[in-house]
Amino acid sequence: MTDPVIAARHAFLCERIRSHNQAYYVLNHPEISDREYDALVQELRELETAAPELVTPASPTQQVGAPLPEVTRFEKVTRAVPMLSLDNLYDPEDLRKFEKTLRTFLRESDEKNDVFKGELGYLVEPKIDGISIECIYEQGRLKRAVTRGDGVTGENVTANVLAIGRVPGTLSEPIDITVRGEIFLNYSDFRTLNDRRLAEGLEPLVNPRNAVGGAIHQLELQKKAVKAARQMSLFDAEAPIEDKKNPISEMNLSAVFYEVPSDHLRSTQRENLLFLEKLGFSVPAEPTEAASVEEILEVIERWDRRRAGLDFPMDGLVIKVNRTELWKLLGRTAKSPRWAVAFKFEAERALTRLISVDAQVGRTGIITPVANVEPVFVGGTTVARASLHNWAFIRVRKLRIGDMVFIEKKGEIIPQIVGVDGTRPRGESIVAPPASCPSCASELVRDPLEITKPKLNELRKRMKDEFPSVPGDAGDIEFEEAAKTGELKEAFLTCPNEEGCKAQITERIIHFVSRNALNIDQLGEMIVTRLVEAGFIRSPFDLYGLREDQLITIEGFAGKSVSQLLAAIKKSRETTLARFIFAIGINGVGAVNARFLAGHFGTLEKFVDFAKSERIVREQEVKNISGIGDKLQAEIVEYFKRAWVVRMLEDFRGLGLEFSDTGSGQKPLLGKVFCITGKLGKHRTEYVARIQELGGVTRVSPTEKCDYFVTGERPTPKKVVEYERLINEKKSDIKRLGEAELVRLLEGEEI
Repeated sequence: MTDPVIAARHAFLCERIRSHNQAYYVLNHPEISDREYDALVQELRELETAAPELVTPASPTQQVGAPLPEVTRFEKVTRAVPMLSLDNLYDPEDLRKFEKTLRTFLRESDEKNDVFKGELGYLVEPKIDGISIECIYEQGRLKRAVTRGDGVTGENVTANVLAIGRVPGTLSEPIDITVRGEIFLNYSDFRTLNDRRLAEGLEPLVNPRNAVGGAIHQLELQKKAVKAARQMSLFDAEAPIEDKKNPISEMNLSAVFYEVPSDHLRSTQRENLLFLEKLGFSVPAEPTEAASVEEILEVIERWDRRRAGLDFPMDGLVIKVNRTELWKLLGRTAKSPRWAVAFKFEAERALTRLISVDAQVGRTGIITPVANVEPVFVGGTTVARASLHNWAFIRVRKLRIGDMVFIEKKGEIIPQIVGVDGTRPRGESIVAPPASCPSCASELVRDPLEITKPKLNELRKRMKDEFPSVPGDAGDIEFEEAAKTGELKEAFLTCPNEEGCKAQITERIIHFVSRNALNIDQLGEMIVTRLVEAGFIRSPFDLYGLREDQLITIEGFAGKSVSQLLAAIKKSRETTLARFIFAIGINGVGAVNARFLAGHFGTLEKFVDFAKSERIVREQEVKNISGIGDKLQAEIVEYFKRAWVVRMLEDFRGLGLEFSDTGSGQKPLLGKVFCITGKLGKHRTEYVARIQELGGVTRVSPTEKCDYFVTGERPTPKKVVEYERLINEKKSDIKRLGEAELVRLLEGEEI
């Protein structure tokens, strides 16, 4: 039986990794660095090695990327050969271990030694930080372009990819071939794009990868091309490129390709790249052969010296065994090939001067310090603002205006101040937190020390829990001293004026229209701010009452843009209940938990009735929601004590929103909970995806809340024992299904 502590830790790590996968692969907005992410994955692997019964196909160690949203505006495509990811290495010792593992595996796989012969050679390629893509050509013409998705299932973005001039619509040879590569945006083009957006009154994009992700998910171009394809029975590969007004063409996106299918493999990876070039593809710059680890390290050093001056986003190097006949011997794991790894560079760090500190108001009223620094180039962009985490960070490090501070951009996330140089300016006092809200001047609420200390301790513990292999915080000693002297009493500040604070209103509406929520592209931060300042909107609901005569008075709007915005707002009424619940901004409820809530309530009417109910009723109801833990249950109950939130939901109930994830005809498994164990005829992820599409959810182990226990060949004994205990001791009404019965259930039959 698994140690409960290990099982709990395993569940925690799985949830955190899935959340970070969603941020990186779906939102194109990573929240932590690659090194921190890999520390989480490595600990999860170690737990699963110690307790193999914890390994399931649903574990992040067995999956690639992140699941696509249940309801996506693009066609889902299931690929025959999964798109894998690469394991990451960070130092020379990791690289030496990698080669040692290769040699051991090859000796065991090639017993006669007639293939391996003790010879290893490598090809080192720059690792582009972009969006992975698979392009399928028939008779030399591009027929389909598919995103990575979860590795097995991706989204059809063919029309948008055709608009990228660096992706050939027609090859030099009329062959059938599937190739894989990366779409990216050079730093110079990224700066030009953001300059143009600022001139048009739009918000600048966060990073080049984020810009690419948004571009290939532009829906209107895809719709036009699909319509044309139905009329012509094929895509006109040249048409999107010739459209001079095409917004994707204007972005000047780039692409490189580096992978060919097994039936087109040449004898070496170097020859694979030459073959791709001959067909008309761009390939990674300066691929370099290396005969040993020491030669690889020399290549790494050369690239590391150059990377600060490169125009393309590069976060490391890909190291591949050059001879492709060895690839077949080495094979793959569930997530990655054994014959290739990524060597990741350290996060770039720069030294600059702290000019001032702003107090930034979030959508929940929390006041966060943000540093203004002398502009410095780091991570491919010029940084002038950086996160300071919370006010305790400032107190602990005794931060002063004029200090020389170290800034890092880890994995293209928000720049952070990570340290202070020893040189101190004379006469400056430590930066003090504000007494009142910078937006509405309300007196700020300060958490008492007995609340602040546990909060900070939980924050520090979470960081150490999540990243146990990452060196500890250098500020720990200062933190302990500050806690003793009471200097942490102002670590967390909140503006209590939820209904009247324009900054909070603005941030709530920005969240409401964001990509994972109602996804109204035309409403950027600047436009929302101007609408709030003009008094036209005070809540997300007010968006649906905006008029043309109001919008025309807002700077940056003209007749056409007004019509486009009003059309986009109208279109957003057609959404999903899960997206709507995420959009209203319940504390702690992300996209995944919003799906659990939507699955439980099923309709907006039931959800609003829950929000309006007495506290004791809400407390009882949330306990029945599958997938929601105790802490989040309390947050949900607390959120709906706000009268203004309930009024807003009542307004939305009368608006006539159209949800595609409600109704028994569309979601016959709404709220049903499945546990699947054992080997099945199809990959388990296919069944999980279909269950989710029909409104159900899956769990790793059977619980009293399960409706169906599905068993294949060789089910995990522990899960079977737990199922039988629930049936015999708890008298649970859990139906046990075989694979054939599951298939019939998913096809709509009564079981």
